[in-house]
Amino acid sequence: MDSHICFLDIRKAYDTVFREGLWKRLLDIGVNGKMWRVIRNIYETVESTVILGEELTEWFSVELGLKQGCTLSPLLFLIFVEGLSQKLRKCSVGLKAGHLSINHLLFADDLALCAGSRQEMQKLLDLVYDYSWTWRFLFNITKSNVVLVAGKKKHVLAGDYYLGLEKLKIVKAYNYLGLEFEDTLKWNLTRRRLVAKAQSKLALLSKAIGEGQF
Repeated sequence: MDSHICFLDIRKAYDTVFREGLWKRLLDIGVNGKMWRVIRNIYETVESTVILGEELTEWFSVELGLKQGCTLSPLLFLIFVEGLSQKLRKCSVGLKAGHLSINHLLFADDLALCAGSRQEMQKLLDLVYDYSWTWRFLFNITKSNVVLVAGKKKHVLAGDYYLGLEKLKIVKAYNYLGLEFEDTLKWNLTRRRLVAKAQSKLALLSKAIGEGQF
């Protein structure tokens, strides 16, 4: 069976979170009352400054996004994007794995869509685009690509894939969560990169031993 995998990169994910949408998402999952008010009050006034050389600019208000360095921010972002995951899970298309149907993988702001045909993939892309429009977040099109994995026929009938009005590029490999996902599923690029990295470390270690540092 052919596999159509689309990797989507959310643009400036943490910095552009629609806060009013976040408060709604918190209510949707049952966070209300005092806890809801406390979290919202944390964002009542958010200000930032920029370092220019050795000087600081004047403080300015930040109306979008999550707080940088706040331990609560990763959890809030997961809650914000979980609504998209729920929408995708309700969609009837995806790759079959036994009795399961898988149409997406989501790790923080790294989203991968999975489908068995171009038509199914376009259906998922349309769903994602409509959701992102409603909840006010954008994708980095230049970093969002499609990888086609051939089944037994060793060839996938390629077509055009669109996220909104933007056409997505079809590539032979994509770096996803630190691994080069290839259309051959052989992981050659990842293996070569890791071997090269190990060899460079071994060379440094050999040099250190030769110089008597150990």
